[in-house]
Amino acid sequence: MKNILIGLIALATAYSCCDHNISESSNKLNDGNKWEVNDDMKIHIIQGEDIFQAYVSEDKSDYKALANELKDQNNKLIESCSMTGQSHDELHKWLMPHLELVDKLGNSESNEEAKKHISDLKLSYQQYNLHFK
Repeated sequence: MKNILIGLIALATAYSCCDHNISESSNKLNDGNKWEVNDDMKIHIIQGEDIFQAYVSEDKSDYKALANELKDQNNKLIESCSMTGQSHDELHKWLMPHLELVDKLGNSESNEEAKKHISDLKLSYQQYNLHFK
């Protein structure tokens, strides 16, 4: 429990001080290779992306439900965090703006606003897949 609390505090600190520009990823590769994400964490990213892809491919319109499902996966991801070192730091560079996008989607006040955030989330998952395995 203490580790979870420390992780959440670190996440909140990183969240408040990071530049959250999805179009210009600050992630770098690991000497030209993708960063490893441990299996306990990766499963929640994959499940979140699967939920997202199903929403987009089935042309669903309940973006608030999508945001809630993605938040659930993100919470599970954070709870399972056991990574350390530079791969952990690089994952945070992707995760912090991603969390912000999910929050923005959930707070959208129109379908048009939600579509913009959905487009940004698509880019976010693309960035993840470019930099992590």
